[in-house]
Amino acid sequence: MKTWNYSINSRPEFMHGIVSLEERPWWLAFAEWFAFWTSWEWLFDIDLPNWPKIAWERADEPCSPAEWWGTVGNVVHAYVTNPLFQWVWAHPKNKRTDIDLGYARVREIFYADGPEFFDRDDERRRSDEIEEDETDGDRVEEIEKDEKPF
Repeated sequence: MKTWNYSINSRPEFMHGIVSLEERPWWLAFAEWFAFWTSWEWLFDIDLPNWPKIAWERADEPCSPAEWWGTVGNVVHAYVTNPLFQWVWAHPKNKRTDIDLGYARVREIFYADGPEFFDRDDERRRSDEIEEDETDGDRVEEIEKDEKPF
């Protein structure tokens, strides 16, 4: 199976766009779909029992499974979905080719497919620039008021 996708970073200091082609057998695509798209969300609503305290390998002091893991969803993520993702992404039959086209070119090519995505990104970038300008100004005023800024 072949999957095309794109990723962008519109921050001015890192602005670029990448188009990726992923090639893999259908069973690897199915494994990734199973780990990512099947609904595991309900497992995060199930708390683990508050059993007696256990001396976990990396814990400073003994604690219960509920204190260590929290929910069944956390255990499933650690021992099922995350290892499955790592296996799929590291599998030798999973090939990925990245083509760095630049932000402007990726936007030009893919804007028609998702204008709301690019428009929302432009709004976020403009609001981030405004916040940075306001924050920088406040910081300069604070430093000027202080005799010893550090």
